[in-house]
Amino acid sequence: MASPELIEQRQYAEAVLGGLNIRPFRVDVTDGLLFVPKSRIAVVRKLCKHFDWPFQVEALTSSG
Repeated sequence: MASPELIEQRQYAEAVLGGLNIRPFRVDVTDGLLFVPKSRIAVVRKLCKHFDWPFQVEALTSSG
């Protein structure tokens, strides 16, 4: 089971991305990956840097 801190980070990231209408997305806190549409990768990387989120941003594909 993920630690409470990881769960909070995921929930916060989901809230921010949803609020900015960046959908669809997937957050994988165990591997530190944040999957977003290819067209939004640059924006989300800037958000991760600004909020100091420990996520690596990857393109969201139909296979995962």
